[in-house]
Amino acid sequence: MDSMMRELARVVYDPIAPINAFNAVPRFGHTSNITSIFAAGDGDGEELDSAALLDYIQGTVFVGGFCLASFIVWLLVLAICKCLGDKAGICAGRPFVEDKSQTAVPSRKPTIFKILMMVSSAIIVFNGLLFMFKGAYSVDNAFQDIDDATNTFMDVAGEIVKAADDTIAFGSDTVPLKEDIVVLIDDGICNMSGGGNGGGGSTIEADFNAQASAVVEKLNELQNFSKGSLVDLRDIFSADFDNLINMINKNIGTTETWVRPVFVAGPVVACGFILLIGSYLAWNGPYIEMYFKIQTWVILPLFSILFIVVGIAISAVGTVLVVNSDICLGGDTRTPEGFITAILTSQQGIGENTMEAMNYYVLKGCESEFSLKNEVDDLLDNLRQVNDMLVDINISLDVDQETIENICGSAEGSLDSAKGSLIEAESKFKDFVSIADNASRAVECERINSIFIDIFHDALCTNGPYSLMWIFATMMPVFGLGMLMILCRGALLPSDVIGEQESQRSHREDDGLYNYDGDQGFYNDEIHPPTNNDTPVRDLSRGSRSVPQESFRVNPSPSQESVHGNSGSKDEPSIQIIDHEENHTETSSQITTSVNEPEIL
Repeated sequence: MDSMMRELARVVYDPIAPINAFNAVPRFGHTSNITSIFAAGDGDGEELDSAALLDYIQGTVFVGGFCLASFIVWLLVLAICKCLGDKAGICAGRPFVEDKSQTAVPSRKPTIFKILMMVSSAIIVFNGLLFMFKGAYSVDNAFQDIDDATNTFMDVAGEIVKAADDTIAFGSDTVPLKEDIVVLIDDGICNMSGGGNGGGGSTIEADFNAQASAVVEKLNELQNFSKGSLVDLRDIFSADFDNLINMINKNIGTTETWVRPVFVAGPVVACGFILLIGSYLAWNGPYIEMYFKIQTWVILPLFSILFIVVGIAISAVGTVLVVNSDICLGGDTRTPEGFITAILTSQQGIGENTMEAMNYYVLKGCESEFSLKNEVDDLLDNLRQVNDMLVDINISLDVDQETIENICGSAEGSLDSAKGSLIEAESKFKDFVSIADNASRAVECERINSIFIDIFHDALCTNGPYSLMWIFATMMPVFGLGMLMILCRGALLPSDVIGEQESQRSHREDDGLYNYDGDQGFYNDEIHPPTNNDTPVRDLSRGSRSVPQESFRVNPSPSQESVHGNSGSKDEPSIQIIDHEENHTETSSQITTSVNEPEIL
């Protein structure tokens, strides 16, 4: 069992893909050695080399710098497109204009862009859900694992401190007991019985005195130990190791604050879903005016702010991944143990016992020696020996009490008092053995080393990076597609339609819902009665809006052919202008139209 635990303790860290990838990001000539920032410390982790810290930070800004550069370029393109106006089309917030006349060549561009907006919205929703149910959950588990491991170590350290304190206290309590036993048995068994040294050098007397001398010698060793090695062992776990765990908890707490942007997931899913519906309606759905107003003036501005927050979150998570990779591939060995070794080596004021403990429990995985632990084991062995000696003495007294009293010339029952004291001493030392055994088991290497494996190898350098990678991988598409959708926001609006084809006209005339306005489209009297100076209105066609001209009807006349075929005729067609308040007839040879295009700012 012990060999199996030692094999478990000698786990060699194998870096995972996210660690290798983020450790290899460009540093632009700056250091990737995170341990260099501790070079000026005094051992408490508070003082840092400011110059080395600045140099290291500058080497970790690649991900954040990339996001910032992308955002600046996007802003410039957005501003240029806005200045170009109609020339930039959908990039300036203008909807597509589709010419559906018989002579027009159909364009697939509006359909392609609107489907692209739908796919982008769907990807944003999918990634938001992944972030919510996978990324955030994995991050919670990773930090919970670290928290559990550090709490376990604090419990173990507390057990070691308590066991050491109990052993020290009990050792101090045994001093009077030891002195009583020495007084009781040091001068020989006959003095114990009150008969002087008149045993005549019998074998029973000699054996008993030899046993008593061995007990006194062991008690002296125990007294000296309780004042030395246990105090040092207690201080290591109550101070040095405790400071290390507190430093880990402090840094993990700060990291947890920056990499838990769970509050972003809900708005991402909500905005993505609304834009998904809007892009479908713009492509192949009915026109809902209020929906597109809300999308234009509420959802898109909120989504713009949201994707900026996502960009900041990506920068923070990317930077944390870079720092995390430097920790997990630290030092000369490029392992978590190498990182700890480099920090300890660079610090001043690290005690010899503390360094030996770190080597034994953490850095060398129980393959070295720890002198204080060896002394605890020696203590336990000595206590067991003393306890066994006291048991033997009490057995001898119990069996040979009458014989000894006769040899020493003592009265019957004269050894009862000494026998009672030795029985009490045996009971005390049995408790002492139990306390020392607890201390010995508390400082077992495999137990403590497995906690550091859980913290560094598993939580900090495996589960944590995978969880952060989930956040990074799910939010990066949101950031990129968010820039695309806002830049091409005009594709989220239904297209303006001019010059619809004959088949569409016939269909609409057959419906009885629209009046035909020649080649320029239709109007619906109930939805939007035409006026002499009208603005574009939406019809009930899918994914588009008609652009009505000033409503008119051509009266048939014998000279109508001249309009279409004989341009030199002086005859002009009679044009009836439709006015819903008062119908009247006017003659005109030219009709002009003004169309005001709505746009997204």
